[in-house]
Amino acid sequence: MGLYLLQISGTIEGHISLAAAQPGLKSTAYERVFAELVGCAMHRDEVDCVLVLIHTVGGDADAGLAIAEAIASVNVPTASVVLGTAHSAGFPIAVAAQRTFIAPSAVMLTHPVAVMGETVISPLTLADGQRYHNRMADFISRRTGVAASTVTDLMMATGKVAGGLGTMLSADEAVSQRFIQAVGGITQALGALEIGKEA
Repeated sequence: MGLYLLQISGTIEGHISLAAAQPGLKSTAYERVFAELVGCAMHRDEVDCVLVLIHTVGGDADAGLAIAEAIASVNVPTASVVLGTAHSAGFPIAVAAQRTFIAPSAVMLTHPVAVMGETVISPLTLADGQRYHNRMADFISRRTGVAASTVTDLMMATGKVAGGLGTMLSADEAVSQRFIQAVGGITQALGALEIGKEA
């Protein structure tokens, strides 16, 4: 059985290359992930399944959601493991695969989508921000079955993370609240994909 390993690590890049702006910074570029997943879909004779390993501090929300949609739409069996952190834009990626796991010491963080750079505050700006939140919450809801309103409540919660809005979930909390299917690691994910099992 051919396994393809997809790693989501460091900061999730948007439309600006972080490697050029901050040499030495580890990052994940959405265009690289897209190309890899298309390759998996086109070479089904070689690739039977995809294992996604996640350890990210988040980054560009649009890029994170696009990567999550790509993982959710690929036509091969998928499993993911949050090994360290799945923060912010990493949250939808963590729930995108068909089978999802989180290591016992790992954590997930969700919070409101931040707008970077100069921003003109107006009713339209606020509406745009709400649409970002809705897109993120709707995707997470579709993949997990958790109500979008519950996702939004966690994103907007106060007093749960230092210095702002949001919620950090331990591995057990992520599973008990139905965002992730099980606590486990690489071995459990490989088992879900039936790697190493006798036919």
